[in-house]
Amino acid sequence: MTLETVLSLISILVNIVGFYFVIRQITQQALATRGETYTSLCGLSYEILKMISDNPYLYDYFYNNKKLETDSEHRVQVLMCCEMIANYCDNVNLQRENIPDAVWLRWKNFIKGQLEISTELKSFMLEYKDWYSAEMIEILDEVQKAKH
Repeated sequence: MTLETVLSLISILVNIVGFYFVIRQITQQALATRGETYTSLCGLSYEILKMISDNPYLYDYFYNNKKLETDSEHRVQVLMCCEMIANYCDNVNLQRENIPDAVWLRWKNFIKGQLEISTELKSFMLEYKDWYSAEMIEILDEVQKAKH
């Protein structure tokens, strides 16, 4: 074997090892991004749950389909909470690429469930459809069609 052949083989081997480490680094970065996504979503969820916990009268609007009366003293807080939850659900949708398929199905079921148990959330999102991503509206439409 000539020196040129040996150097070519070494070069090929170095390239293969280099590609392996690049692929490994990309995989590690993807896993880190997934972890950050999960942490971020959990933090946002905690804030929403804290708001409801601090204002227990909100619970029925978001878990028991309670209808908001036009002259309710809680109107502003219910609508603010609707916006928080709607934005949260939309954020989950926008993170879809960072969520594994099996986990995404659970998130999608969560979003659908929230829309099914909260008349006010669903009404809010229908009224302000233009504020949300096409993916979020697709889920909203699925819930609407299932009702009819």
